[in-house]
Amino acid sequence: MPSDFQLYYPDDSFHFFDKLVDQKSSFYYIKTRDCESLSKRLASYREYTGRVTYQWHQESGLRRFDIPHIVLPNTQNLLMALQHIRKSIHFGIYLITGFNDGLRQPIALNEIQAYLDSYHSARKLIIFADPQPQIPKEMHGFFTEIKHTPLIENTSPLLQPVIDYI
Repeated sequence: MPSDFQLYYPDDSFHFFDKLVDQKSSFYYIKTRDCESLSKRLASYREYTGRVTYQWHQESGLRRFDIPHIVLPNTQNLLMALQHIRKSIHFGIYLITGFNDGLRQPIALNEIQAYLDSYHSARKLIIFADPQPQIPKEMHGFFTEIKHTPLIENTSPLLQPVIDYI
């Protein structure tokens, strides 16, 4: 591809997801009061790019955006979902919402460490989103914070990331 080649997306936030996929880090968290908007933007990104994307929530388990009526087996709790992600041999973008209780379990730290210690032939991007994300102190070194500012107050945020390593 020529160096001046640039992708033109219908939504500027798509470049945000591309940038995250290109990063070395796998685990991100974002404080957002509008997880639903983030989910919709990720679903639009999947439709436009064809990249495989999933969403997990404690009430529903792990589902692919393109097959939302099917819950992946054995992913109803966060630990099981993280194990599924770690064992998957395929590329995937994962949006995890409603995770605070599951991440506080001591075994969650072990699963994240196991993910980081294992070899992955395919890139995985795991975004934890919550209005009040509670990342345990022991996990701070594993997560990258995504900061964003809503363009207009009380509207869905157009993600303008400033990536800070915590």
